[in-house]
Amino acid sequence: MSPEALDDDWRLPPARNAGELVFEQLRHRIVEGELAHGTKLSEAQIVARMGVSRTPVREALTRLAAGGLLRPAEGNGYLVVDPLADLEELVLTREALEGAAARLAAGRATEAQRARICALAEESNRRDRGEYEVRSELNAAFHDAVLTAAHSPRLTALAESYRMFFASPRLMRMMTAEETEAALADHTHIAAAISRGDGQQAEEVARRHLRQAYANTLATARATTRR
Repeated sequence: MSPEALDDDWRLPPARNAGELVFEQLRHRIVEGELAHGTKLSEAQIVARMGVSRTPVREALTRLAAGGLLRPAEGNGYLVVDPLADLEELVLTREALEGAAARLAAGRATEAQRARICALAEESNRRDRGEYEVRSELNAAFHDAVLTAAHSPRLTALAESYRMFFASPRLMRMMTAEETEAALADHTHIAAAISRGDGQQAEEVARRHLRQAYANTLATARATTRR
């Protein structure tokens, strides 16, 4: 792990779960391109940088590797993965998992869960298109709500492990206006299908939505690597 890659303050605030904070900070730095692919991450150096114990760091690195953002380095530690290397496989897997989740949610969601999914889609549409951080959070919350409404813990755990690369304000900033409106419309259609209990339609739109996300992400990643 090169010193220049970690030249700012990595120390974590007290409060919240340390493992989750380590995971989120590392994930954010990877998906936002702050840690270039090929950067080596060492457990010991991260412990020193963040001021936490080894256990949360080890857990975070394991989760990031399971999600395809890191791979084991020779000897020890991990390397940041090239986002293009396994992108198609990651998206195809996510498409299958979240498509199934949308179908299950249409049949299993409670009234409160249906209302929350619709409310999140509506709130995303109301937000200014330039509010990238907020819209990224709402996007993640929408997908989380659909997974929760599927009432399938195993499916949820699998789907979450494949979503790490995509929860990024940077990706939203690089979407065209047309791509943004299409993605928001997809959320509205998914919410409506789940609300009326139409599992087939919910799955079809969710899969189409993720296929388009793949195309957008691929274009973004290629543009980034050309810089």
